[in-house]
Amino acid sequence: MFINDLRNRGRYLVLVTIFVCFCNFNANATSLMPHDLFTKVLSKHVSEGRINFTDLCKDEGLNQYIEKLNTIDPQSMAQEKERFAFWLNVYNAYSLWAICKRYPIKSINDLNFGGLIVSVVLKKSVWDKPFVMVNHKPYTLRQVDHEILRPTFKDPRIQFAIACGAVGCAASRSEAYEANLIEEQLDDQARKFINNPKLNHFNKDARMAELSPLFNWSRKLFGKDEREVLLYISAYLPQDLRKDIIENTSSWKINYNKYDLTINDTVK
Repeated sequence: MFINDLRNRGRYLVLVTIFVCFCNFNANATSLMPHDLFTKVLSKHVSEGRINFTDLCKDEGLNQYIEKLNTIDPQSMAQEKERFAFWLNVYNAYSLWAICKRYPIKSINDLNFGGLIVSVVLKKSVWDKPFVMVNHKPYTLRQVDHEILRPTFKDPRIQFAIACGAVGCAASRSEAYEANLIEEQLDDQARKFINNPKLNHFNKDARMAELSPLFNWSRKLFGKDEREVLLYISAYLPQDLRKDIIENTSSWKINYNKYDLTINDTVK
């Protein structure tokens, strides 16, 4: 009787230990993917790509998400899509955070030293400041973009997914990027960016494409020359435009628009 009792207690302790370990494992796994917190913030303050910075910058949820990012080692994530979604969210969250630290402002240029050109040349722009903290290590937004996202994931749609908070860059989503949704989300971002008449305009009669300068600055993402850039873009255009570009690519001309650094605020 006594021996049976001990055996039963032993089995009970083993089961309890397994249960506790399982719960801890699930807790750790969840802690690696806290993007629901970012979605909660974005869903409240982003509408049709525009951001209510007045309310966003008062929302403690953004700071909580930023703090959470600093505790996470993305290399602990087993799937590449998890890491991809993670780094996109890092870029976007810290871009918003940087604006909120100086808000109210009218332009991203207000975050730069000496204006856009001077700040980029001297590496004093907001994209060159090491305030991005991940796994207790500092990064700049430029490092996240050019040293992690582009070379690691090699996806041209990155350009439509990283939202700097300005009118001229990709529009913010009202949800965070998630591993299980990322393909659908990236395609949606590409379609919206390319078909936004404020950023890109296509005159089929004149065969003239007025494009965002991002297609010029990041040309290598889309192809080796302007012809390949147009063919890439055409995949996201209405059928009549797509057909004409594919059949008459060499006849199309490209001009690049001015980059609009005005923040994409709901307050005008």
